[in-house]
Amino acid sequence: MPRITNIEVARKNLPLRITLLILALVIAFTAFGYGISELLTTDPGWKEIEVNSTTLNCSEDFSLNYNLGAGQTDATTENKALITLYSTIAEKAYQLFNNDYASTELQNIRYVNEHINEAITVDPALHKALSAIVKAENRSIYLAPVYAEYSALFLSQSDVEAAQNDPARQPDTQAFISAAAGFANDPAMINLEIIDSQTVRLTVAQAYLDFAVEYGIENFLDFSWMKNAFIADYIADELIQAGYTNGYISSYDGFTRNLMNTDDKFALNLYHRVGTDVYLPAALEYTGGCSLVALRDFPVTDADRWHYYAFSDGKIASLMLDPATGTQKSAVSAMIGYSVSASCSEILLSIAPLFIADSLDTAAVNSLTGQGIYTVYPQDKAVYANDPAISLVLNADLGYTAKTVE
Repeated sequence: MPRITNIEVARKNLPLRITLLILALVIAFTAFGYGISELLTTDPGWKEIEVNSTTLNCSEDFSLNYNLGAGQTDATTENKALITLYSTIAEKAYQLFNNDYASTELQNIRYVNEHINEAITVDPALHKALSAIVKAENRSIYLAPVYAEYSALFLSQSDVEAAQNDPARQPDTQAFISAAAGFANDPAMINLEIIDSQTVRLTVAQAYLDFAVEYGIENFLDFSWMKNAFIADYIADELIQAGYTNGYISSYDGFTRNLMNTDDKFALNLYHRVGTDVYLPAALEYTGGCSLVALRDFPVTDADRWHYYAFSDGKIASLMLDPATGTQKSAVSAMIGYSVSASCSEILLSIAPLFIADSLDTAAVNSLTGQGIYTVYPQDKAVYANDPAISLVLNADLGYTAKTVE
């Protein structure tokens, strides 16, 4: 083993070495500080605001895009504040409108389902949503047992499995759906009462309660596919109340609230299904603050798997269900409703009964213009609109024409 010899460092170079070490540390810390500054500094302009949360939230369904620094606040400060605010809003939105979220502190939709035949106080945002549904006399929210039955279909991994879960192909399942829809459509069997500005009561008759016990029904109310319209409104209202109006919130399934009062131009695609083929015949251009609702009876993205299943034979199953029968219907394959005065939920509750129908009642559709709600939809090789001021960009390669209806 070699012998280790201690070697003394010459001390005459120590001052120089210390100086160089200090200089190196200064450079390192400066570079590190610059890197941190770059990470913490946000450039002005458009940016998608991310949610910073490990708690269940609705951000997977939504995109909040904001023009940072366009107001009185610098982009960095605004970005930090929006992340914090949006995270809080997204968490509460999920908790309020999802049946699977149990809370000891929040009076949400699950809380209503757990307090049948009781007068209960609910969260103001939920109360607002339930009041709108009751006012519109839309009974889709009562189809909770039917929506639950469809969940197995949408989670299917193959056509064989999907066929086994498809109510239209399973007589026993269809019989249950027909019976459940019968209860859901009868106000004597189930009804939601808005008692005052804070209180509601979900009344369920004994016959329906007995049916629920027999079939293991746990929920009587479910926003289901309509949920994101109400969440979009809730997020938008909270942002506006906090003074943030230089952006827009949109969901993957077609609900958009644009908060801006500027001349910035935006566009929303209009799709058209013809058999198993899906086309993009036009885009709706718009500016300024407005709400938009895009309904369709077919999937477009992978995220749509929660609401649709497309069989290889061309059949498409969706949650666009007639509340009277629990069966799927669509008068046209797609429709966009928009308004500068109505919210997403108000538009949805107005056009959904016309969309979910055997045929399109054009007179009823056009009558909505009196409420400031306009529509655009494709049929055959035409795109129909009832807004004389609409800005529609047609896809020239597909040969569609624009038609204004009154």
